[in-house]
Amino acid sequence: MATAISRPPRLWRSSLIGAGSNPNVAAVVVIGIEDGWTRRVVDGIAATGKPVTGFGIEGTGDLGTIAKASRAAKDFLQWKAFMEKYYPTGNLADSNNVFGYSVATLMTIVLKQCGDDLTRANVMKQAANLKNVDLPMLLPGIKVNTSPTDFYPLQSVQLQKFQGEAWKLFGDVLSNESASN
Repeated sequence: MATAISRPPRLWRSSLIGAGSNPNVAAVVVIGIEDGWTRRVVDGIAATGKPVTGFGIEGTGDLGTIAKASRAAKDFLQWKAFMEKYYPTGNLADSNNVFGYSVATLMTIVLKQCGDDLTRANVMKQAANLKNVDLPMLLPGIKVNTSPTDFYPLQSVQLQKFQGEAWKLFGDVLSNESASN
């Protein structure tokens, strides 16, 4: 019986891909037990051009996986609303659109920090003093940090390796933030 649950038949996978590919679905977050099967469903939905991400419970546990998936779903919904409002003809599968959204979000944060003082000097001051900003669409644990001596906003990565059918994140987020941050 465990084999039947852990290795879903092709029909199940096709049904999940079909549901996720429905035109009325804005984006998809797939949570699966095994990483390989999760990746197959994600790849099937991604082939339709729909934004999709997947999280496998195997090796990471269910509560942590659900927390990461919930954040991804929230980020997708906000990004999709942004795209519908400001770039309705934009390709949702184009990573440049995600990048643009992230940059626009960061600029909004900087301008809010400026308050009523929208001088060049204050905009630069605020942009050079970002601390642990959590941007949507970034991996959990990767934050934006700047300082007056370090303007490079992203200095964190998470390693991944190819495991059979898919790339899998491993280890902790690695950071090279300067001592002044």
